[in-house]
Amino acid sequence: MTEGNDKKDLASVVLVHGQVAVLRISMEASSAVPLEILSPSNIEILTWAITGFSGDRSACPCCLLVLRPLHSDFLGDFSSISVRTHIHDRTFRLHAEPALLTAGEILVLTRAVIAAIEPRNAGSLQLLLPVIAPALDAICLETDERQLTRPDSRTGTVVASGLDFVPFSLIARAAAGYVCEFIQSAKVRTGPEVKIAMTLRAPVDVGGADTVLLVGNGRHAAARIIEAA
Repeated sequence: MTEGNDKKDLASVVLVHGQVAVLRISMEASSAVPLEILSPSNIEILTWAITGFSGDRSACPCCLLVLRPLHSDFLGDFSSISVRTHIHDRTFRLHAEPALLTAGEILVLTRAVIAAIEPRNAGSLQLLLPVIAPALDAICLETDERQLTRPDSRTGTVVASGLDFVPFSLIARAAAGYVCEFIQSAKVRTGPEVKIAMTLRAPVDVGGADTVLLVGNGRHAAARIIEAA
């Protein structure tokens, strides 16, 4: 038997939004990295975030798991969940009452979600964008000197400056809320100021938004929207 299999700890469902759920599991003093869901077998981990190991000492160390079903039925009727970590397997008993995310947890979860977005999981993770919108608003203020031309409404072309990585997606607040669109092509222009010319897979109407988030390879950066020259 793998160490920890016979130990049952509590887990709480803190959010269910469409076909995505966020589960909070206790980490005790261990920062074990979650690898996969062993049981129920119809659920996969989209991303995860660990909180409570620094800052507020009153916070309980825990891991937030973002989950989705591999088949049509989500979560279903089960009372426990088994997680494989890089240390050992652990089984958690689901708490009967739903819990709430703290403001700090939402911010940590938001950074994990936007870092994990890629074509294979975007449809699921985008369901969380309305929930994490306040945290996205805060992250979008961290623009520094980065700029992005307003997306062309017909061609979807944009030009970014001040970036030190090539993004593959853009998250912006549109009229109906935050949306994510992928970048179809990108070309780096060298010179006194490095610029990246990109074409979005589909045009995005950012409305009156002042900033956007550019995401790629686990990184993200906010950029101020400027009008194209």
